[in-house]
Amino acid sequence: MLVLRDSALGDLITSMPALRALRRAYPGHRIVTTCPEVLRPLAEWLEAADSYLSGERVGSAADPADHPDVDRRMIAGQSWRGMRPDVVVVLRVPNDPDLMRSLLATSPRLL
Repeated sequence: MLVLRDSALGDLITSMPALRALRRAYPGHRIVTTCPEVLRPLAEWLEAADSYLSGERVGSAADPADHPDVDRRMIAGQSWRGMRPDVVVVLRVPNDPDLMRSLLATSPRLL
């Protein structure tokens, strides 16, 4: 299961109920979600997902206050390319047609 969400700290915290509900609803699925590297230790501690896509290169330091830029890099990097998720969940405003096209190209059973 691929879960796309915005990258700020508040977005991580407010997405937790949805991520936990998805885990209960799909107990056999492995949850992969977007998360900037700076928040990864917290996301791992919260057990937000099984693995994380950051869109950041190892060693790159994103400014945590500039989460719109981090969001753009996670989306532009399209780290999910090559994935074939059974379920894709978008916990963000899907106002980017290219984002939706690239998600549909993964051929999920449920979007």
